[in-house]
Amino acid sequence: MKNFLFWRTYELIAGIIDGIIPFATLFSEKVDEWVRLRRVFPAVPVSENSRLILLHCSSAGEVEMSIPLVKKIKELYGDRIRIMYSLWSSSALTHPSISSREFPFFFLPLDTYPKMEGVLKTINPLAIFVVKYELWLNFFKCAYLKNIPLFPVSFRLNHEKFEKNGI
Repeated sequence: MKNFLFWRTYELIAGIIDGIIPFATLFSEKVDEWVRLRRVFPAVPVSENSRLILLHCSSAGEVEMSIPLVKKIKELYGDRIRIMYSLWSSSALTHPSISSREFPFFFLPLDTYPKMEGVLKTINPLAIFVVKYELWLNFFKCAYLKNIPLFPVSFRLNHEKFEKNGI
């Protein structure tokens, strides 16, 4: 029951925030920028045989942490695997790998189930690497339901806290 209530509460809060954001753009340039960044979605060919790995990095620090992983993927697979970044904070735009457009990127929308389902349907990644402490419950759930492997990188969870809250 706790798990059900948690998910319903999470969905309700995400839905409320999603409904408020368009109005908040009228009063805040920062919120307006947040919305504008999420309107741009790179043109990525979608196919059943997509050879794309998605790296989710919240900000510039996480992009920096992902560089050794990217180098290893490139070393092992060369051009047979494409790498794409999903970002959350506009600070990630300052990282050279992103600002130079070396890799395609996009900003994740708010973590609602329909939006995350749409993102994963569009880019169809082979695998997802999540760098640091990002918990995107609907994103993870959609990846799980689509059988997309999800790999945490430099990730630590406090199991007691999760078990205590019925997650």
